[in-house]
Amino acid sequence: MLMANAILERAANHVTRKARIEYRGDCKTQVLDELDRVLGGWATADPASTQIKLLHRYDPDSILPDNSCGGAKDVVQYTLGFKQPRFIGILGYFGVHPQYRRSVIVQNEPYDPADQGA
Repeated sequence: MLMANAILERAANHVTRKARIEYRGDCKTQVLDELDRVLGGWATADPASTQIKLLHRYDPDSILPDNSCGGAKDVVQYTLGFKQPRFIGILGYFGVHPQYRRSVIVQNEPYDPADQGA
């Protein structure tokens, strides 16, 4: 369980750091893909427990597409998770299938990378 929490913590930090500056289009799909990549087959991202919530809009007049990661300076909460790592030891024998979640709140970069040629 400690290993699962440590891996999820690392994955959450990595995914949200990339989402702050790189993701365009359907943010949730990109977050899930990156989370699966970072988990490296050890576990699979759970789409049901993965949520992206815009907490504060810096520029309320700007228009964002659905499922976006927010705009420049927006505050976004990412909730990431996975169920039942592939190797859960004796817990699986007793029918216990833990679910792991991590929430991270970040503020996007103060500029839109699309405007910077990124």
